[in-house]
Amino acid sequence: MAARFSSVAGREVASASPRKGVVGCTRATGSLPAPDYLVKRRARLSRSRDFDAVYRKGRSAASRTLVVYSFNRDADDDEDGETRLGLAVPRRVGDAVTRNRAKRKLREAFTTVSADLEGTCDVVIVARPGLAETLERETPQWLETELRGLLARTATASEQTA
Repeated sequence: MAARFSSVAGREVASASPRKGVVGCTRATGSLPAPDYLVKRRARLSRSRDFDAVYRKGRSAASRTLVVYSFNRDADDDEDGETRLGLAVPRRVGDAVTRNRAKRKLREAFTTVSADLEGTCDVVIVARPGLAETLERETPQWLETELRGLLARTATASEQTA
């Protein structure tokens, strides 16, 4: 059963095979460049056992809106030697749109801060309720400064115990 379209373009889209699809500007087709702040997929923590290892073995530092856990990995354990990021933004932060906006801003701030990190480490950032309101009030540089301070505190804590 064929649908009726008022335009020629509509008929062409409907008759296009699924493999060809509609040529457009989507990231899936690769026609748009990826933003600079995106963390590469392989540089993300995604498995719960990786999160658990950082929580158990790593050091933490907290502020009013964020908790940062940092765990220095051995170079032998990792195949690519990158710093990996994990984000935990609970529902108490806000609705889905608010949580995704907060995660995007955290990833963006982390990419600028991660250039200063030495060695290979796993970092988990846990957002606390109130982060969304603070991100709306403050400048983007505030988040970078906050992350730098918390990461420095986790580094000094790991040096003191070593």
